[in-house]
Amino acid sequence: MKKTITTIFATVVAVSAFALTPDEAAVKASIESMFKAGQEGKLVTSIFEAMPTSHQKGFYDVSQAFAKKMDPMVWNSGVSVMSNFGKVLSTKSDFIVNSAMAKQVPSPSADACKKGDLKAADVLAAGKFFSSIASITLADIKSQPNAKALAAYLDSKIGKLPACEMPTYTIKTEQDGDIVVYFEGRTDGVEFEKVKGKWLPEELADPDFDDILEDINEDMNFATEEGQQFKMQAMMFSAMANGALAPVLQAKTQEEFDAAVSAIFKSLGF
Repeated sequence: MKKTITTIFATVVAVSAFALTPDEAAVKASIESMFKAGQEGKLVTSIFEAMPTSHQKGFYDVSQAFAKKMDPMVWNSGVSVMSNFGKVLSTKSDFIVNSAMAKQVPSPSADACKKGDLKAADVLAAGKFFSSIASITLADIKSQPNAKALAAYLDSKIGKLPACEMPTYTIKTEQDGDIVVYFEGRTDGVEFEKVKGKWLPEELADPDFDDILEDINEDMNFATEEGQQFKMQAMMFSAMANGALAPVLQAKTQEEFDAAVSAIFKSLGF
């Protein structure tokens, strides 16, 4: 009896797999490849490889234009906040998991990636992630010779994502030939379009790279009065954020930590 049930189950799975059209199967393979790549620390590389060569070059060109036009002081002020936030997560993990607020936060633990008590290991992992992202430099971005190298560099900073189970989803072909992926728990689907033999999410199907590059060249001019104002605002925000995080980093007891965090939330109107 057990063997019969197993055989029936295997047959149903096989029939379900064969029920996909070639295009649907291609989308399915792309999704699962990216999911696996994320857990192996190669997410950006996988995303780039799923795109046509022209898209890869377009995103690479945008990254180079951005890195060349971005003001180093503005960039460094932003990553300094992210770096300090990473330090909070890395050095105050015990205080964080023991705070009342933490009991309401879903745990991203590799065991299940489901809602549960937040663990110190989860907080430490998040701290490492933010600290690594904060170490990305404009010089490093500019030094990447091509899209493949850029993707590998970003993957080295993002690292491996939590080892969650693949989310449940269904694939459907619409009347216009586009494919929509519906993930469990979401009412809206992710629409895919075929571009130069590659199936891409609708948002990435037809980016106007020339328009993006033009916006970067026109809007990221820090020599103008508007650019200088933006730079000053960015520096002020960074100083305020780092100032607010300082008492959190300096906290030596749970009470001091809770008070410092509470002060931040009060200043934000919560």
